[in-house]
Amino acid sequence: MEKLERYLQFMREAERLKNVLRSARTSTGRHESTAEHTWRLALLALVLADEKPELDLPRVLAMCLVHDLGEAYEGDIPAVAQCDPASKAAAELAAMERLTPLLPAEAAARIRTLWEEYEACATPEARWVKALDKAETILRTDRPELPKPVREAVEIAIKYQGYIDRQLRQVEEMRKLEGRPLPTDLDYRSLSGLRLEARQKLAQIRPRNLGQASRVSGVSPADVAVLMVYLGK
Repeated sequence: MEKLERYLQFMREAERLKNVLRSARTSTGRHESTAEHTWRLALLALVLADEKPELDLPRVLAMCLVHDLGEAYEGDIPAVAQCDPASKAAAELAAMERLTPLLPAEAAARIRTLWEEYEACATPEARWVKALDKAETILRTDRPELPKPVREAVEIAIKYQGYIDRQLRQVEEMRKLEGRPLPTDLDYRSLSGLRLEARQKLAQIRPRNLGQASRVSGVSPADVAVLMVYLGK
């Protein structure tokens, strides 16, 4: 019974979002609530699910539902009115630290993890929800006709998020390679598996780390893999 009461207490607090008003308006002209925005965002993610089949849909939908829980106490601050983004982030974090302890530990951890994932924007699911969040704000019922630049921005978010995700992964992989130093006295000519051109170029240029080595003309991903195997010995 205590566990049930904790669930109910959390839901009573989360209901505050029904009364948190945003700058966007509904088709009748009144300001929409954060709860209404959350519902429409989740619906948009479900409608567009076929556009992103590689994503974890249940996780995307769950992230949509929790992404604005931090507005429960301080309300929504439109981007154009944000003088101090750090202050807004701190207020939302404080709200989450006030809300999630109301739940049993397992449920609290699940919701907090989803919210932090969204805030960090470090996974494909989080980046997709971020993009849809912006799109939903643009696709308001009080703006039936969208300007061409806005339509193009929405199309880019929907069509090219997969490409953007791949590019971000490549940047992260390159960052990791930059942190893998190569011995200054490494004898590239003695490394079996390196192609002849790669041996010659690496011996001539003497890159300081794997990141630099991967950018040397004539060095292929397979050559970089050979170097990684060598460093792992």
